[in-house]
Amino acid sequence: MRPLILVATAMAMSSWHQPVYAQQPQQSATTGQPANADAAARGMAQRLGYCAAFFKPDSAAAQQFQFAGLLSQADAARFVLWFYFSASTAIPDQWRQPYEAARLHGTRDAASATPARIADVYKFCKPVTPSASLTDTPPAPTPSGTAPERLPAQQNGTMVRKLKRCWHVADTGGTGGPPAVHVVVDMAEGGRATDARLDAETQAQVAGSPRVRAFAAAALQAVLDPRCQPLPYPRDRYDQFRRFVLTFDPGAAR
Repeated sequence: MRPLILVATAMAMSSWHQPVYAQQPQQSATTGQPANADAAARGMAQRLGYCAAFFKPDSAAAQQFQFAGLLSQADAARFVLWFYFSASTAIPDQWRQPYEAARLHGTRDAASATPARIADVYKFCKPVTPSASLTDTPPAPTPSGTAPERLPAQQNGTMVRKLKRCWHVADTGGTGGPPAVHVVVDMAEGGRATDARLDAETQAQVAGSPRVRAFAAAALQAVLDPRCQPLPYPRDRYDQFRRFVLTFDPGAAR
């Protein structure tokens, strides 16, 4: 991925109205190219800073985004994780100040974002991601007509322990813990998760509870986090593990 090149291209081509914290650079009347390279670089830094803060994995906006239907749950989680891993490291030191200033705006806006606002910010941020489709491998095929099964307790525990360092659960307040969430995982033969989505039971719980939504969003991100790949499984039993349901128990997050 070349974030700065991608951002420069996106900013030169985008016609979507941008807020004052990330204005388009001045364009040449004859070439359509940025008239000032410094203005373009500053704009890159501002856009990445705002998007990285707005879609910070544990923000309310990022959690809502993953269940808003704008992308599949797996692609939405990858969208969030791309900013988490890539945006801050793409900024040269000389543009760190405008980057950090834009992050303040993004953090503020994420705290009170409505679904419509999240959709608008997604349109604003999407051009700086590597591609329109964030998946690079199709889900592993499964026999037709078969429903994925929940893992046995021992194998489930082995996978959750591997994912624990990538599982960051925000404190959303309230009393008691959320119920367990169940994530349907498609896995390539090498053990890398290629897709992740909530099962129907958890989807219904997410709709009515911000606490479950935060917990479920963290689970999806953990499954797709490259730092915790590959997933552990018996290598001679891939046919049984190409699609399965992984259970995340709130007690295991502590």
